[in-house]
Amino acid sequence: MIEHYQRFHNILNRIHPINAEDSSFLFSAFEFQKIKKEEFFTQAGETPKRIGIILKGIFRYYYITHDGIEHNKHFCSENQFIVSYSAAIRNTKSPFYIQALEKSEILSASFDDFMKKNDALPFGQIASRKMAEAILAEKIERESDLLLLDAKERYKKFTKKNPHLINRINQYQIASYLGITPESLSRIRKSFIS
Repeated sequence: MIEHYQRFHNILNRIHPINAEDSSFLFSAFEFQKIKKEEFFTQAGETPKRIGIILKGIFRYYYITHDGIEHNKHFCSENQFIVSYSAAIRNTKSPFYIQALEKSEILSASFDDFMKKNDALPFGQIASRKMAEAILAEKIERESDLLLLDAKERYKKFTKKNPHLINRINQYQIASYLGITPESLSRIRKSFIS
């Protein structure tokens, strides 16, 4: 668990500087967990009770529309948090799924326990604000990209921002995230090669 603690500490430290004592206090809420490929961390319609930090693997956040079509909204990989945040803080049902795309390893904690510990620390109050700001900024950027960029520009931006994901996520998943068909994505990728 020492290796996991060090990873945990480094992840928190990137959000906002934290001392070892406060980091250890927060770490005590977490446990190591393995997640199988395609296993759910959160399902739509359930009230999320846990928060996770990815040590290894990739997760997708996605919706299923009333006509059964999946729409990817976000991907998370190593050293990132996973949680249906707005549903967890409001204690409401998650509107989306969080699913592992690979065999994954995470640190997982009760959301309520983590927030109680987090709120007890000066670090936690600053880190929570920074994380909420980051989530909001990413949401605004995603919405503007879908409205203002064409498919080719969205793909180019995605590859530049996420080079570590390109060969780990299948083209169907990327196309869904970009709001295009897999066939359109195939044409776009070919245009970059030629």
